[in-house]
Amino acid sequence: MAITEVDAVPLGYDVNHLKYDYSSGRLTAWNSPLVRLETSEGLVGWGEVNGAFQRGEAVAPLLSRFEGILLGADPAAVDELIARMRRARLPTRLSESVISAIEVALYDVLGQLRDEPVYALLGGAGTDGRLRAYGSGGLGDSIDRRVEQAVQFEAEGFDTVKLRGMSDTAGTLQLVETALDALEPETSIAIDDTSNDGLDDVLELVAELNAHADRIAWFEDPAPSRKDLAAYQAIRNAAEFPITGMESCVGADEFRAALSYDCVDVIHPDVSRSGYGLTRQISAEAAARDIPLVLHVWGGVVTLLANAHFAAADPNCELIEYCRLQNELRSEFLPVGFIRDGPNLRLPDAGGLGISLPDDIADRYPYEPGTGHVSID
Repeated sequence: MAITEVDAVPLGYDVNHLKYDYSSGRLTAWNSPLVRLETSEGLVGWGEVNGAFQRGEAVAPLLSRFEGILLGADPAAVDELIARMRRARLPTRLSESVISAIEVALYDVLGQLRDEPVYALLGGAGTDGRLRAYGSGGLGDSIDRRVEQAVQFEAEGFDTVKLRGMSDTAGTLQLVETALDALEPETSIAIDDTSNDGLDDVLELVAELNAHADRIAWFEDPAPSRKDLAAYQAIRNAAEFPITGMESCVGADEFRAALSYDCVDVIHPDVSRSGYGLTRQISAEAAARDIPLVLHVWGGVVTLLANAHFAAADPNCELIEYCRLQNELRSEFLPVGFIRDGPNLRLPDAGGLGISLPDDIADRYPYEPGTGHVSID
């Protein structure tokens, strides 16, 4: 068996009318820049380039750089192919994300060939009772809309729900206190987004939030700059609840720097940015420091399933993100056998990721350049 085709398939689902605002912009579309890999036996594998959420048009040129390595190659030689692509890649974060999507697609094909789910290929025995998720959303043009989402996630059975912070720390504090009043005492809140204020304002916010430490699952990426590890450390030292982050990291070196700085309690890698091999390496280094993983999942069904299969096989992964905002590129294509019971997920026993996407999907969900996370002036 040999790889015969490798193509970029950028997709988009318009949600601009839903006013999914965050601290400094709006989510105007769910974009899913996919990689489609086909073999001589007709098997099709899928991967998603999460790093190209707003640059779907950039995937095809990067993908063409790897065609000489992939076309005609045995898809079962995953490690060799990934190593060769890394040696040939451009030194960019997006190039690494494209390689990660190809790696997921290769595992998808290999699982179909062997009639084994990807989590089994990664060493997992099964998903019953081992794979848990939290309800993620918290985008909206008012505090009330974001709190309504949190209440909805709780009603769906999630015991941890995530809200994005407002555009200033005072608004974020009001959001958290309003949500805590609306939710049951057993429900924990995760807070995401940095706001537009400086470090001193964030530290003042943390001091206020400490009064609710028993209800806060974590504060994610609280530093004004995600590159400012010293700020993360200062915030962690001030907080009586977990500080988390690093979802934007790509590759082991960036995660290793954050782990070495000892500035977070939990890290958030994403298989669609780091691939299976690097994410496994990152998890091992984090586990050695007693730091668990909560996987970042922000995109379509391919990103969700790719991360869920990894989480099912990794004992250091405590939770995965499960976005509950409207997105047909996720909800319409969930495979048969994917079951959610409250926060507990079960994956299908089918070979590979278990995903089947229609041939006309790009016509049904066309990608529009310039959409995605769009800043509000």
